[in-house]
Amino acid sequence: MNRRNDLEARYRIAARKSRPPVERLLVRGFDPWREDCANWRRQEHRALREHRNRLLRRSVWSPAGDPNRCVLVEVRETGSATDAADALLDGLAENEHKRLPDGPNDVGDVCFIHPAGETPAVFWATGNLCLSVVSIGREPVSVLDWARRLDARVRKRPDGPKRDLKVSLPSENLSVGDDVALTVRIPSDPGVGAFLQIFAAGGDLRIEGGEIRVRASGDGPLAVDAYVVASDRPPRAGRIDRKGGWT
Repeated sequence: MNRRNDLEARYRIAARKSRPPVERLLVRGFDPWREDCANWRRQEHRALREHRNRLLRRSVWSPAGDPNRCVLVEVRETGSATDAADALLDGLAENEHKRLPDGPNDVGDVCFIHPAGETPAVFWATGNLCLSVVSIGREPVSVLDWARRLDARVRKRPDGPKRDLKVSLPSENLSVGDDVALTVRIPSDPGVGAFLQIFAAGGDLRIEGGEIRVRASGDGPLAVDAYVVASDRPPRAGRIDRKGGWT
């Protein structure tokens, strides 16, 4: 067994990746909001393109006047839920621990944490995102609540959206197995901290070649909900609902 397979076996990643979710989630453009980060100040921010076409958004947060407490937040946007699980495994491979403890069930699709008494850190995958929150200052900071807030931000459907977002597929006549581009018309001024959430039942979601794509995962109904969420204005939403499913 090679090192990669051994790591997958230790963390049971293959079993987690093959577990079919009730609903698929895909997120684009997410960066932590200040309120998700204890209303601390963002001291550093970088966006980097990594291998396997992953987009890393890295930020460092500290409270005003207290440089001894710092938290590093990393958000990796990948092409699919499977890619996010692979990105998580890559991060776990670099950890000095042979096997990290499982994290709480209310954070992510899969979550791991540093052992008690060590540097507070949480590593998890949600939809197509791989995220981590790590205390990096001289004074340790509990980061589990940060992880819960960030995870809720990306996976929770927003309340009371304005339903005027245009969402479309290229044809009304699609067959099981068809793989098509999903178009979401983002407003020209989406708002501060805006990001896109897409939820799908009856279809798999992924990003490929810069496009959001949907592939029929069965012959039942297809429902796709898209949301543009921003910190300074009400969310906007659009929906495709084919109760007849795929042909």
